[in-house]
Amino acid sequence: MSQRSWCSQCHHNGACIDAALIEHYRQCGIEEDTIVRQLPKARWGLRGEVPSYQSITAIENAYPLAFQTPR
Repeated sequence: MSQRSWCSQCHHNGACIDAALIEHYRQCGIEEDTIVRQLPKARWGLRGEVPSYQSITAIENAYPLAFQTPR
């Protein structure tokens, strides 16, 4: 379930997952299939050569349908 991005844990560009973000999705009751196919697996990404950060709140706002599941 990894996604190539800049990793805030290992500080390298690679195939890492944001375990806390994935756990947040699960605690919100989001199904595994939705996590794998539709949601970002890391809060950090690269825009060109510049690392960019997307907060959990920003992710929830960008994917509102995924977070409408019963908690």
